[in-house]
Amino acid sequence: MGQKEKEPIHQRNEPKKRSGRRKLFGGYGREPRVEILKPVVTQDEKLEQLKRLWIEFRPIQFPDTYETALERLKNHDYSAKDIEQFSIVLGGFQDEKDFAQKAGDFLSALINTGKETDYTINTASFDFIWGLGYKNKGKNITIIGDGGNNVGGKMESGNILVKGNVRSNLGMGMIGGNILVEGDAHSNVGYSMDGGKLMILGRAESLAGYEMKSGKIIIMKGCGDDAATEMKGGILIIYGHAGKLIAGGMDGGELYLNCEYEALANELYISGGKIYHNGKLIFNGANHL
Repeated sequence: MGQKEKEPIHQRNEPKKRSGRRKLFGGYGREPRVEILKPVVTQDEKLEQLKRLWIEFRPIQFPDTYETALERLKNHDYSAKDIEQFSIVLGGFQDEKDFAQKAGDFLSALINTGKETDYTINTASFDFIWGLGYKNKGKNITIIGDGGNNVGGKMESGNILVKGNVRSNLGMGMIGGNILVEGDAHSNVGYSMDGGKLMILGRAESLAGYEMKSGKIIIMKGCGDDAATEMKGGILIIYGHAGKLIAGGMDGGELYLNCEYEALANELYISGGKIYHNGKLIFNGANHL
């Protein structure tokens, strides 16, 4: 394992630390890159204009980064191709302070103010990015490379395809739409989601479905500990293998363990919902089977 990577100073709506629980963001090494051909960039006036807007983009404070980007971009018109080309060269600015948060908000604002439906973002040159697809409403976004943290946060509708891995808080607070991750995910998949669908073709780490209210999560190659912690509603389906302390504080929703697992939390701490193991109901909050 490599050294821990530093997270950006600002972390939008991070879940609060819980006493007696290990840190939500454990140490991890750099994820393997998806092998892709080097993209070709066409230098033109639109690209130069976007570079100038980025250089001038100085949010007053980070909670307002996305709104500041929207304000800066409202009188500009960029095509999906312009935005894709800009995403390729944006990695050249990543030594700037707090680049990851700024880049995610700026690209999300570009997409959300665009007139087209389909967008491609190339992250192959980024070490880290935060918040791609934030507040997506009806756009189809393809991320070529790793998605970073908070992909699809507060998403309302549309589709996001990640052709790589993601880090923590995938789909945090989303209320609609679909996200498909072709690789793996770190912790807090679907944290506090209230609608929509997440599917991870690889593995997820701890706290999958944490405080989930509605929607659907499917994890194909297993997950770490604490799945369905404080789950309130929705459907969580896990294949592969699941860890321990599953469903602690769960009081609603349905958990399908279509796999072997290490251990459920003590039933004293599971107050509601339904849990199935390979098709058999093993816990019913209505009568504690």
